Amino acid sequence: MRRLFSAALLLTLLCTGCGAAPARPAAEPPVLAGTFAGPGGTLAFNADGVTVTMTLTAEFAAATGLPEGETAGQYGYTWPEGERSREFDRASRFSLTAGGVTVTFANDAAATDGDTIAFFLPEGESVQFKRQ
Repeated sequence: MRRLFSAALLLTLLCTGCGAAPARPAAEPPVLAGTFAGPGGTLAFNADGVTVTMTLTAEFAAATGLPEGETAGQYGYTWPEGERSREFDRASRFSLTAGGVTVTFANDAAATDGDTIAFFLPEGESVQFKRQ
């Protein structure tokens, strides 16, 4: 009986551990798919989590340094350090890369959601691209 009690106690201690929850890896960022249009042109996301085809207006290109017209590029979101949530409105930065130029924008969290990509231009104006 004594051995049975000792074995049960040992098994209970092994199963409960020290009470700390195991560290969970951060979730993968969501993948954007589809075309979003705004005053700066269109952003067509290729559903691979990396590439985008941009068709940018001359004004937007001049304001950002990105190439005008249709260009293949890449995009990315950055979340605050240690952030586990991967909703777009929780991201701190949004970046576009094309033609050897990378521009990183502050995310406009108040306007960003699954159907709107919003970020601030360098001069502080918020630009919104809406899902088509």
